[in-house]
Amino acid sequence: GINAEYMGDFYSHYKITPQVDWLEGELRKSRAPWKFIITHRPVFSSGDKHGSSLHMQTALMPLFRKHNVTAVWSGDDHHLEVLMAQGIPYFITGAGGGQSVRKIRKPARASLFATGVYGFTFHTLNTTHLQSWLVNTSGLPVFHHSLRR
Repeated sequence: GINAEYMGDFYSHYKITPQVDWLEGELRKSRAPWKFIITHRPVFSSGDKHGSSLHMQTALMPLFRKHNVTAVWSGDDHHLEVLMAQGIPYFITGAGGGQSVRKIRKPARASLFATGVYGFTFHTLNTTHLQSWLVNTSGLPVFHHSLRR
């Protein structure tokens, strides 16, 4: 099975605590082998608008490790990126449209690939692998990532 949890925006210490408490409760209950987290703001990012959030890393990474989170998806920074931190892939998929695609600042240390083009992520999952592609608007994959469970 799959367990997916969404965390909304939090811009301050005051808003993060209730969400972290809620998320910990949900992850503690989950027996799913695949645990996915979706956030609005990125935990890690090479984007030039928000970038990585030390605040979110401090609050969430211990929880992700403790409960064996498989992968994390975020938007908000408008580009495509895959980052790997402490064995967990972080996907930035904020390049679907709307506001203009943003530039990549100096790549984050955890970045495996980043590009400031419109596009989307595509994923397949079976009992042993999460396969992920970053795809541009021509439908061409620009990066592939594979995670074995």
